[in-house]
Amino acid sequence: MPEMSGAEVCEQIRCDPRTSHIPVLIVSMSDDGDLSRRCQRAGCDGFLRRSEGRDRLLDEVARILGVPRRQDVRVPCEFTAGVVQGGTAFSGYVENISGTGLFLTTGRAFTPGMALRLSFDLPGGESPIRALAEVVRAEEITATSWGIGLKFLEMDEASRRSIEKFLGRCL
Repeated sequence: MPEMSGAEVCEQIRCDPRTSHIPVLIVSMSDDGDLSRRCQRAGCDGFLRRSEGRDRLLDEVARILGVPRRQDVRVPCEFTAGVVQGGTAFSGYVENISGTGLFLTTGRAFTPGMALRLSFDLPGGESPIRALAEVVRAEEITATSWGIGLKFLEMDEASRRSIEKFLGRCL
């Protein structure tokens, strides 16, 4: 950075009560151990060298934020899915999908741990996907819409291959 070092920026962030809570991860081109120590003294939550690579960066971000690192890439998409829970059928809107689950917006609230039967057609897919999924995350988006993160529990092999093929085309 041309005007100040990462350690100086970190010190400024830490000294301001409005920003002192913000996690700071410093990524540097330098392999200088002294720089790392200065950044740690300034209060950074983590320091890594750019040469350590993308995976190390993602691991460090997950550690600092206290969240698990997502292993499967989610692909943004837009299509409708049919959902059955307890014999009641409704639909939702799929916003992203991975090999292990999807994120669905719906007009109905669900709680983590609930099991749902899904049926949907992937764009360009040959046959409907049918799966059993568990709600692993639920959030109110507006007063009338909720977002739910779903983890696939059961799926036939043809459906699994169709999702992998779809993801391969999108990545």
